[in-house]
Amino acid sequence: MLPVLFHVGPVAVRTHDVFVLLGVATALAVLWWRRRNEPSDPRFAALVAGGLLTGAIFAKIGTGWQYVAYSEQPTVVGLWLNGGQSVLGGLAGAYVGVLLAKRLVGYQGSTGDWFAPAVAAGLAVGLISMLSFVFISVSAYAQEDTQ
Repeated sequence: MLPVLFHVGPVAVRTHDVFVLLGVATALAVLWWRRRNEPSDPRFAALVAGGLLTGAIFAKIGTGWQYVAYSEQPTVVGLWLNGGQSVLGGLAGAYVGVLLAKRLVGYQGSTGDWFAPAVAAGLAVGLISMLSFVFISVSAYAQEDTQ
């Protein structure tokens, strides 16, 4: 798997970022599908936004110490662009974000039944991309080793 999938002008579009976007899109599609017969509640969009925003922030913070420790001049922009991502940090952040959003908008209902299948589907897409990357990398290493 190529680290950079393609370029849009001077911006490199990384393969991992494309699969992250596909995972988020999958999770949102599953969430929409699960709620399609439910009465519309505008507060639910705030819960989704809270989960996505804090999930993205916590995912970066989860591995941000590595960027700060090894970068000569760490910056917040550098952390966001070059820092890693932690699945566990993203999950914890999304959970906290939904809880905070529920308090802010006054949503009293249970949300776990809605978000759990969506998160599982999104993670499955991400894991498929990770496993395919590992398989291709190991295959390429094995071919180099036999030559």
